[in-house]
Amino acid sequence: MSLSDDFNARFAEVFAPLGFRKRARGYFFRKVKPGVQAGLFMPLSHDVETGESGVIPSVGVRHDPVELLLKKYFLDRQFAKSTNLTLAAPLYAPEPGAQTVWYMGNAADVARTVDEFVSLYEQRGVPFVERYADPLEVCRTLRADLEWDGGPRSAAGLVLAALHEPAGGGAELAADAVRALGAGAVPRGDRLAGLLLALSEETELELTAEQVESLRALAGRP
Repeated sequence: MSLSDDFNARFAEVFAPLGFRKRARGYFFRKVKPGVQAGLFMPLSHDVETGESGVIPSVGVRHDPVELLLKKYFLDRQFAKSTNLTLAAPLYAPEPGAQTVWYMGNAADVARTVDEFVSLYEQRGVPFVERYADPLEVCRTLRADLEWDGGPRSAAGLVLAALHEPAGGGAELAADAVRALGAGAVPRGDRLAGLLLALSEETELELTAEQVESLRALAGRP
């Protein structure tokens, strides 16, 4: 068994009692409540010279209604995966000098690393998941530094606002997006415009007639 296989098998075994199940290589999920899943991402890299493998652990939450709308109206098919996380963060401590990569060279290292990840999850992962299981908390965090860069983060912010913000909140963010799209500075602007139109049809997001006309032109719709 390779070191990578050993790590994934050990991780699955140790985290199973916490409710996590492997979904894909390096991805482990558990159901938090209907429509919300906690995710752990454990990507391994291998150093040919040293023979060691390194892993940088992340924790995240997946809000299924958000991801389904992104899959339907925004993401390219190859990027619309069941392992996508709506919001994620490093599992390690943010203090300067904190360990960010765990290196493993043998089975003993694997066992030690997985045990350390259990402690990290209990200390940092559980509070993260408890906070961001609330979609409004995810929305607030995404909006705090939202940039209209054509990426899934900005698209997720729009979807969350449309689905969960009080009346007017989603419309305010949508207006910002329409202005940015109109300025022509948003990559994949046609996709974002199409997403906004879909949200106005499938959620309570309200757009003005002028906004709809502008978005239809940007999305290439008659």
